[in-house]
Amino acid sequence: MVRRARRIIGDSRHVVEGAAVDARPLRAVDKLELGLVMTYPVSPYVEDRNGGLYVAGTGVSLDSVVIRFQQGASPEKIVQSFPTLKLSQVYGVIAYYLEHETTINEYISEGERELERSAVPLSRTNPALYARLEAARRGMASRRS
Repeated sequence: MVRRARRIIGDSRHVVEGAAVDARPLRAVDKLELGLVMTYPVSPYVEDRNGGLYVAGTGVSLDSVVIRFQQGASPEKIVQSFPTLKLSQVYGVIAYYLEHETTINEYISEGERELERSAVPLSRTNPALYARLEAARRGMASRRS
């Protein structure tokens, strides 16, 4: 990880706290906000697009495949879950993950943290539904006691 300024400049360099940093063999994912840029090794099986990592040429996110693999799914089962993928793509993504396990686990963890930060509680988005669910939960809890 490297600290970054605002945007990636060009294909092979990006600005980091006012200094240009060479990143030729790596690609950087730019979230267009101050913070960190994760750099990911180039692979024919993985591409960065719209701030996320995807199985190349598909709409299937890298984390979808990796999480299924972490849960114990075989490559054949993963292909059944994502019919747009070829078995060779799944094996390529798994090999990429295993070769860069720490980096990809950090990427997945950051995505989960970002989701947590952006999730709006039901109590704010639909207070009436939230109140009914809370009443039902309290009713179930009182019946158990």
